[in-house]
Amino acid sequence: MKRSLFLVVVLLLSVSATAQLSLSWPASQATEVFSNCGGVTVSVVVHNDADTAIPAYTVKFRRNADYYLASSVRSLAPHSSDTLPLFQDAGLQPASYHIAVALLDSIDSIRTTIQVVYCRNAGIDSVWSPQPHQTVVEGDPFPVQVSFSNFGYTAVSSLYWLVTNVDGAPVLPAKSLSAMNYGETVSDVQTITIPMGIYGSKTISITLQPNDQFPADNIATIPVFVKPAYNPQPLSVSTVSNQCRMSVAPVSMSLINAGGRTIMAGDSIKIGYSFYSVRLGVPLSDDASHHEEWYVLPNDWNPDSVIDIVFAQPANLDPSAWGVDISLRLTGWASHLQDSRKDSYDTITSGQEFVALHAPSAPIASDSHIPYASRTVLRSAHSDYFPKYSYADTSSAA
Repeated sequence: MKRSLFLVVVLLLSVSATAQLSLSWPASQATEVFSNCGGVTVSVVVHNDADTAIPAYTVKFRRNADYYLASSVRSLAPHSSDTLPLFQDAGLQPASYHIAVALLDSIDSIRTTIQVVYCRNAGIDSVWSPQPHQTVVEGDPFPVQVSFSNFGYTAVSSLYWLVTNVDGAPVLPAKSLSAMNYGETVSDVQTITIPMGIYGSKTISITLQPNDQFPADNIATIPVFVKPAYNPQPLSVSTVSNQCRMSVAPVSMSLINAGGRTIMAGDSIKIGYSFYSVRLGVPLSDDASHHEEWYVLPNDWNPDSVIDIVFAQPANLDPSAWGVDISLRLTGWASHLQDSRKDSYDTITSGQEFVALHAPSAPIASDSHIPYASRTVLRSAHSDYFPKYSYADTSSAA
């Protein structure tokens, strides 16, 4: 926030014992500021406190680190005063200047600090709303509240301000401001809406027009985060694991409403899942391993709240077609019809591998007659080439 800068005068006044001269500032320099509307003139008043006239006098003065001399050849009558111009500078830039004045060959001095300001300078003082990095929701109105101040020396009028939205277009027509005298501050507010389809980290610009002698304070930028209005986002997806012939594998998913609006009961979201083989690196070819469906919300789904959903259709993960056990990963996704990202889904892939075990076919064996008290080798075969270590003689009575 800019502060109004005032003229601070520190007057150290003493009387020369010899010349009986003293110094003071003229009444015109007792104001708070000096403007550079037509240049800056600084003078000092020399007083003759003696009963005799002074034929001439000289004063020395310093502006910041620079030393100067100012002389007067005029006679100064007894008990009279003279105003001596120290300097006039049309190009003096707005800043604080320290002025020290003393009579030549004397320790008597006076000091002051002058504040030079622009002649015409209105600017943005503070942005009260939105705050930097504040979260706003696409499509929802929110206020932009700004205070403006007249930092210049003269009154200003015919000002207006506008807000440039995150997409670069003015939100509303420029709005007029009331006239302001020096040091006066006014506040104003406009309500804007971020268009649908714009989300993420964006910047709102506030501009005061027309530009004046110091345009740097005529614009302010505020970073904001624009949250999508509708954004169902999966948190996790899972199914059963390590079973044989998973022809019916229920799939469940947890989702958070990451949008800025409540999704009402009776509204629908689109959800889906897909399995792919970790070993083969490709999705399963069975249609049942890639599925989408519409889920109707039974209750209102508020922002930042979590729901758990079980898909109506389970997955068919029977790996018999491969003839081997397979490791799988599961991906789930969700979307809403009013999600601004029409061509994309929020997805989640399970970090857990799901192992689908295939059941081998029955072994192929033939009965063998084993004579009493003799030895033989029992053999069996299997189409999957799995070794088997059991044998049954179906013709044996015991």
